[in-house]
Amino acid sequence: MPISVVTELRGTQVPPEQFAAVLSAFGRLSEQGQYDLAVGIISVSKVYELRKLAEKQRLLLPQHQQRERFHSISTSAKRLLALFGVSEAKSVAKGVPPGTKLHPTATTNLMIELYRVAGERRPTATASAYERLTTLILLLSDLAEAAERCALDGKKKRPSRGGNRRAGQITAEVELLQGVIKSYAELRNRFPSSGPRPAFDKRLRQFVRSVLELVAAASRFVDSNLPKPSRITDAAIRGAFNRYLHKSKRKP
Repeated sequence: MPISVVTELRGTQVPPEQFAAVLSAFGRLSEQGQYDLAVGIISVSKVYELRKLAEKQRLLLPQHQQRERFHSISTSAKRLLALFGVSEAKSVAKGVPPGTKLHPTATTNLMIELYRVAGERRPTATASAYERLTTLILLLSDLAEAAERCALDGKKKRPSRGGNRRAGQITAEVELLQGVIKSYAELRNRFPSSGPRPAFDKRLRQFVRSVLELVAAASRFVDSNLPKPSRITDAAIRGAFNRYLHKSKRKP
């Protein structure tokens, strides 16, 4: 296994032996392919883990109060960005473009003190003063967007007799399956020598089961029965694969 992959796995506490099983189920991949597979699987597994943790720690607040709090967080983040000289939060979604005119207070005294405080509190920190400032701006932009999405999710989550499916919600398990299958299909298409074209077949089911084994082994917040067919059925895997096909056909 390439050192780049091992390093990525260790950094996220994913057992290398579990990823080796995932890799075996997928097929032969180049070093870059193995790294991309590791990053993709780690990403979807961590999102799943966070969702399950959130379910266990769900705030017992009425939905309207949660929406109000999320709106307040988003508004506050946008106000801070405006004080930095960023009038539109989404304008820095992909980074602070060179030449961006930030407010002088942000690029002078505040940037200097931000650097000084970080050095005093965390002497081993290595980021430059400008990197700290731009990272803060990016995080505020992400925060504004994330809080807005949470507020919108809150509007969708109204009690219904049909549960999550009728309420239009995507469960954590469905999101996990869709993410795993998307990674599988995209890598199959990029590296055709790794195996046959994506299809709902034995290879796909084995791959998905191996990822479920990895997710269950890598987190104490995840149900250990997750990989079992009684927990995630073949029909659920088929449904997630069909949704992937439907979405991929809709792309221009």
